[in-house]
Amino acid sequence: MEFSKYTLPGIYIVKPDAFHERTQIRLELDKISKNIFNLELTLNKEDVLNLYSDPIIQQSIPYVVNYMLSGLCELNVVLLESYDSFTNLIGVKTVPKKCMSSSLRYQFGKDSEKIGDIYLVRNGIHRTKDQNEFLKDFLVFRKYIELFNNHNQYIEDLLNS
Repeated sequence: MEFSKYTLPGIYIVKPDAFHERTQIRLELDKISKNIFNLELTLNKEDVLNLYSDPIIQQSIPYVVNYMLSGLCELNVVLLESYDSFTNLIGVKTVPKKCMSSSLRYQFGKDSEKIGDIYLVRNGIHRTKDQNEFLKDFLVFRKYIELFNNHNQYIEDLLNS
């Protein structure tokens, strides 16, 4: 893998419902990215609230918190050649069954669950779609990255910027 062509930062999180498939997911994503940081972790409520601060999902946030706290997750920081290929491989749509059948969300996500008037999407993988979203997510997970970074220069530069 030629390192120099991977210049865009990205984050993906394998969620609890797909955690048991994390190795296969990572192998697929390694075909289009360079993984520079990887950590298995249990999120806390504050992490989830900061990660999912979009007003559009606030109605379902208690369910999202329970879902994200239901098991281990895997945090990955990657370098990408393009956000389009990253988004397409993981899944353009949030709902797995609305994604292309070749996408990781389609393959490893679960069906949405209706809880009253709310649909809880269990799509298996969170991903950043652009550099702004990367910076937002990086700030959410900075404390873990600082603790467990193994002297990766790219990560060090991000932490110091």
